[in-house]
Amino acid sequence: MHASLPKSGRPLRLWPIVVFAGLALFVYRLAILLHSTFGDIGVEQIVYHLASPSVGVPTRLIKEALRELFVKPVTLAILLYLLLLLIRRFKSFFTTLKHIIHVGAWVILSLGSYNLYNVTGLGGYIQDRSVQFGKDFDWFASYYSRPVVSIDDKTEKLNLVWIYVESLETRRTQLEPFKHHPIYRVNTVQRFENLPGTGWTMGGMVASQCGLPLMPVGLLSGNGLGDADYFLPKTVCLGDILKKQNYAIEFIGGGDTAFAGTKKFLDTHGFDAVIGRQEIHNITGQDYPADSWGYTDERVLELALQRTSALHQAGRPFFLSVQTLDTHGPNGYLSASCKQQGWRDDIDGIFGCAMSQVGRFVDKLYKSGVQKNTVVVVSGDHPFMGKPTSRLFSANQKIDRSVFFSVLRPDRVVLDVAVMNHFDMFPTVLSALKFKTENHSAGLGRNLYVRNSLSHDEPPGLLAKALRQPSDTYLSQWTP
Repeated sequence: MHASLPKSGRPLRLWPIVVFAGLALFVYRLAILLHSTFGDIGVEQIVYHLASPSVGVPTRLIKEALRELFVKPVTLAILLYLLLLLIRRFKSFFTTLKHIIHVGAWVILSLGSYNLYNVTGLGGYIQDRSVQFGKDFDWFASYYSRPVVSIDDKTEKLNLVWIYVESLETRRTQLEPFKHHPIYRVNTVQRFENLPGTGWTMGGMVASQCGLPLMPVGLLSGNGLGDADYFLPKTVCLGDILKKQNYAIEFIGGGDTAFAGTKKFLDTHGFDAVIGRQEIHNITGQDYPADSWGYTDERVLELALQRTSALHQAGRPFFLSVQTLDTHGPNGYLSASCKQQGWRDDIDGIFGCAMSQVGRFVDKLYKSGVQKNTVVVVSGDHPFMGKPTSRLFSANQKIDRSVFFSVLRPDRVVLDVAVMNHFDMFPTVLSALKFKTENHSAGLGRNLYVRNSLSHDEPPGLLAKALRQPSDTYLSQWTP
């Protein structure tokens, strides 16, 4: 007779412990993947992307996620299962190994959970939400100024070209040779406050053009962006204002415009044409680089220059919004032309090439004479997404994460600002276009040519805490 297999060693009884080990590895690898790919992110960003379309993500990122979050945990679970089956008749050794696996899984799960807690900023989110502002406090009602905008009928309407350089931080513009170029040295911003709901591309774009953050309360309460045909339909944004003034309004970007609800935002707020990855393919007949977010900055800026020339010749005031991609974290993309120019294939080299391309674009605008009646804005959309240091989950506090913002005006008026945030871009750009805003405010932003930012007037950190409080009036901005 054969000895009966111990109950704890029966094959079906082994699955819970190996599945638990696989789950522990999943959580641990998730924290590492998020941090290495996006750096320190926020709850708002996570919720937003869970609720919005994710088309257009490079294949390499999808493969990496599958490898780290599926293949490795499943492989570990299978190997542990086979190992336990192999030694199940050696009762003492079998029991010891089960205990080791069980304890090890708990340790890995604990470490992964702690790191995930830090990477996602969950602790800061919970802490900010716990701050008491009073029973009836509503940050939208307290801070928000609905844009009331006017322009003198005799004033010549200026054009606007706004280039969002992916992940551009001020510290990069202070290096040689960029600090000598007009677009990188014309304005001075001593400190930029990064606030909740602004730390990714759509968050930064909405904040800078509408003066509002993208907060989970709106996304989880009736707008998943997948089915809705609108995007903050009750909010007055830059495109809405310029549309009423008979501006031609266009967008050009190298990525898929369906990603993260980009096209829905632009369609909702006055844009006549939205040109993205598919549209560029239709125009040029050329494919974008394999395994990238989309068309290179060189291609996008070439088309932007063509559209600027065409719009300028049409004689109608225009607003052209341009979005670059090459510097997207964590590794960026070095185009063929950048390689030919000798730029290094690392993130510093990629930023250097991208910034030089933007500089040449601005130079060409000047040579064409477009600048005589055109305001040129170059800004980052958000801080760089990527691991800030070589030490896992350890942020280097010496790195300045200020988002770059510069305005080149035909009248050469410059900015000298102590502190600002994304929201201030909205009324400040309107002012550069010679529009007047009531109380020099629009949304949560202030016209920095004449007023201090809310980030200046409020104690440090208070505004971030306020924005994370519930707001029924903000929620109402999402309903038609």
